[in-house]
Amino acid sequence: MNPSNCARWSAWLVPLMVLGGCTSAKGSAVDAKGSAPDATPATDVAQVCESFDPCMDASVVDGQCSISVAPDGQACSSATGPCAATCQGGVCVQPVCMASGGPCYEAIGQCTSSGECQSVPKPAGTSCTASVGPGACKTSAGTCDGNGFCNAAPAAPGAPCTLAASAIGANNCLDYFKAVCDENGACHATVKEGSPCDFGCGYDANAGVCDATGKCKPDPAAGPVKCSISMVINGPNNAMKTVYDQNPCLEGHCGDDGSCQPVALLGKACTPVDLDGSQCQNNFTCDAKGFCSGPVAPGQACNPHAGPCYPGGLCAADGSCTPIPAPGKACVTDDPCRPSGTCNATGECIAPVAVGAICGAAPGACWQKTCQSDGSCKQVANPGAACTVDMNPCKPGTCQSDGSCTAAIKVGAPCPTGDPCTTGTCDSAGTCAATVQTGKSCWTGSGDGACLDDGICQAPCKAGATCKGACSSCLS
Repeated sequence: MNPSNCARWSAWLVPLMVLGGCTSAKGSAVDAKGSAPDATPATDVAQVCESFDPCMDASVVDGQCSISVAPDGQACSSATGPCAATCQGGVCVQPVCMASGGPCYEAIGQCTSSGECQSVPKPAGTSCTASVGPGACKTSAGTCDGNGFCNAAPAAPGAPCTLAASAIGANNCLDYFKAVCDENGACHATVKEGSPCDFGCGYDANAGVCDATGKCKPDPAAGPVKCSISMVINGPNNAMKTVYDQNPCLEGHCGDDGSCQPVALLGKACTPVDLDGSQCQNNFTCDAKGFCSGPVAPGQACNPHAGPCYPGGLCAADGSCTPIPAPGKACVTDDPCRPSGTCNATGECIAPVAVGAICGAAPGACWQKTCQSDGSCKQVANPGAACTVDMNPCKPGTCQSDGSCTAAIKVGAPCPTGDPCTTGTCDSAGTCAATVQTGKSCWTGSGDGACLDDGICQAPCKAGATCKGACSSCLS
């Protein structure tokens, strides 16, 4: 080695190597001044001859520590892969790594201290080719954002695009399959301005027209769209009453929001729905509130609904009906003890008491409620009337003056059993004893039948069936 380079190489040698000197190209040891130092034993030189430069090899030659350039391609770092450094002409050279990070990353990457090849983003504003799906409101010509992302440029306004399935609705004023891009890069359905549409109101399904915003509105050129509403009519004394019926003074018109709104037909001639509430008016027309009304007609005949002695009346100036009594007119009342009478001059029904008339239901046959001379209804005994003890048909009797029933058992008398296949006879204990009437016609619940000897009503026999008792009664 050239002695003039001793200072460079000595920095990479162990401090004890050859007493601080280095070897020449021939292998002889020299000190920093170029003079030969004292000889060092070969064994000591071997122990301390070492190079700290990964691309310079140290070895003992003729007892001296000799430095030589490492072969090209020798690894000079601990990294592996694309960032593994190698010796080139005695210098440790870091390789160039090729990164793959997309259109907004440099092709040449940067090796990290851990030996990884890291992608380097291109500067913001660098042109790039963006990945754009079909039908999107973007173009493939884009620019990098400086963080490795390629921002696609918006498509020109009016460019065709495709809406996502979730964006397709039921608005019949929008054409979802002819969508276009707006100035912000959003995809919108095309508005079918001027097309007929149904805004969910009225009798005509296509009575609307689409406006410029894609909303269905009533067509102003076609006039109001009629619809059905809950009508308001004038009830008694002009009280408002809501009904689901046709009011002659109201008509439903569809509003811009699709709701059905009542519209009063002001000035239209009409007939009141509730005649009793407007019987003192005439010349009826519709007012601004949708009521059918007219001016008051004083002196006009009316019905006051004031009772049997006021069959008629006359209309007053305030529109009320003044009742007129009818003296001498036959009348009836709700009093069972004064059922009928004659009207007097003050409109009262004067009725005499119907003494002895039945005026209510009594508890049992031995009592009755009758009208008394003072017009009251009183419960009294009914002696001599037929009765039964505990409603038992086998114990008939006669009512006494104290309202009790005196009875005796009627042995052998017929009595009802409630069973179509039995007949009843009163026994000595006063009970109704049942006897089966085998073969008697009866109703099975679904057709005609006959009574068996056990009292069951059975359908008639079919061919081959086994019979019991009367042969017209089937067992199987």
